[in-house]
Amino acid sequence: MKIVTKEIEKEIIKFARIVLTCKIKECNPGASIPLLKFESEDYIHSVFVTLKKDDKLRGCIGRLNFVGHFEIALEECIIDACNNDYRFKPVEPEEVDDIKIEISLLSKPEILLDTYKFDLGKHGIIVEYENKRGIYLPEVPIEQNWNMAELCYNVSKKAEIIKLSEIHKSKYYKFETQKIIEE
Repeated sequence: MKIVTKEIEKEIIKFARIVLTCKIKECNPGASIPLLKFESEDYIHSVFVTLKKDDKLRGCIGRLNFVGHFEIALEECIIDACNNDYRFKPVEPEEVDDIKIEISLLSKPEILLDTYKFDLGKHGIIVEYENKRGIYLPEVPIEQNWNMAELCYNVSKKAEIIKLSEIHKSKYYKFETQKIIEE
């Protein structure tokens, strides 16, 4: 699935690296970042930023169905992945050069009428019940060696949807991603 061209991918990853360097390494939260040179409001509505160090997860935060400018959502995701992923301590300035950035642009989610009608590794999954929501990108079940039932269980658990009555009333969605990986 292609959301943006290779040229725009390069612009996005360059922008992400500038944000990471200016906001974390140089410790300048008020730094002005040059805007991207394309209009994204019409076709990018959800984005996730994954940070890896030595091929290990170091942070991952996303925005689903954001309203407004892509650059703002992307910048917020980068900063939050560095500082606000509860699974990790904040990224230290001296780590920035060792961190690789992966950006996932998400397609518009499609509701799943049958919870198991999606392809592991191709589709990510979202579960929602009232104000609770959990999401896994397409690569997560492959990395974790989960089958569909394990993925559905784990995404519900992540969303803190644990009561059987909540699970039965939950809505499940599938989506695809275009992954942009820093070289």
